[in-house]
Amino acid sequence: MKTKNILIFISLAVIPFLFFSCDKVKDLATVNVTYKVPRIPFTYYPTTMKSGETILCTQQVNLNVDSLLAIYLPGGSLDETSFSSFSITIQAPDTANFGWLTSARAVVSPDVNFTSWIQVGNVTNTDPLAKTVVLTMNNDNIRPYLGTQGFYIRVYGVINGAIPYQWLQMYIDSELKLNIQAL
Repeated sequence: MKTKNILIFISLAVIPFLFFSCDKVKDLATVNVTYKVPRIPFTYYPTTMKSGETILCTQQVNLNVDSLLAIYLPGGSLDETSFSSFSITIQAPDTANFGWLTSARAVVSPDVNFTSWIQVGNVTNTDPLAKTVVLTMNNDNIRPYLGTQGFYIRVYGVINGAIPYQWLQMYIDSELKLNIQAL
């Protein structure tokens, strides 16, 4: 009888500990990883549009989630994922700058048609002589927008007049913050 009471007492004492510590155990079984997305080069050929929003680029980003999990936490699962940085830089022509850009925004989609998408960041251009604009990140979870082989990025720009270049060679540099769970 005494052994039975001790087991009941221990069980009652352990249950609250397990209930309240599940979040702590989950936090201990989580790995946060910063993943530098490979540079995305693109060429923009201006249209005759003199103002309004236009698509600057649409690019596929290949991201093999299984490979990332194998590197950082084998057997884990990818949880929340968000952009931690995103910038657009003009590479050529040498004299080019963002004097023609009022603002820009970036969106992510699991498919090339952008049937569903989420905006990941935006910027208002305050320096017309700049060759790089850095977007302010929304820190939204893009995990639902990651397809089996990655995702698509689209950058929109609001232009403020005729673009004085026949073409612009630009690139995107960005980083993802990955939350990988062991459980």
